Amino acid sequence: MKESQFPGWEEIARLRSDSTFCSSAVIQSSNEVPRLAVKGVLFLETDVLQQESAERMLKEAKFYAAHLQELQGKFVPRYYGLWHAPVTQWGGEVLIAVMEWGGMRLSAFLHSEIATLARRFRIAEALDELHDHGVYHAQIGVGQERHILYNIETESVRFVDFSDAFAGHICGRQLPVRLFDSYPSRIQFGCREAYSIRQCLDLFGNRKRL
Repeated sequence: MKESQFPGWEEIARLRSDSTFCSSAVIQSSNEVPRLAVKGVLFLETDVLQQESAERMLKEAKFYAAHLQELQGKFVPRYYGLWHAPVTQWGGEVLIAVMEWGGMRLSAFLHSEIATLARRFRIAEALDELHDHGVYHAQIGVGQERHILYNIETESVRFVDFSDAFAGHICGRQLPVRLFDSYPSRIQFGCREAYSIRQCLDLFGNRKRL
């Protein structure tokens, strides 16, 4: 695929001048054009870190195709494809993944007035349902809030970046989604990731914010 064949390449190229890895949003211009998220990486054969980033994008694309087809548009973004092209002005190659825009990051969500208890419950329940489908994200927890998005317009949750995820998970969580007065034992809880998302959402320890 040539650079000129990808719509919006000039805007992506501008972002590419600032970073070896970029993420941007294409704002919805009409009811017929969805809002998209574009993720790209420029890599050179001589740059190990860039090669690793490209490999992670390829791994994620394969995981979407193999394990997330039925969940797209529910708990994970709709994945529209992965494009590969030579980039003559940098002497390397670029991978561009295009997917549905999922919403605001959890870190921003939690520091806003919209982070009601009902919405925080919805996010925890969404991860539980993802686990019930056998998918373990493996990058959910404190410090990894960027992998959870919330769309206030559609009241929907999206989990992103499945480069470390695996299928076949049998969730052993022992407690439901609710507000806890204390911190339950992580071991007794039964699932590390389900425990971690509740911790991120301030559902443990007699939290006063409702």
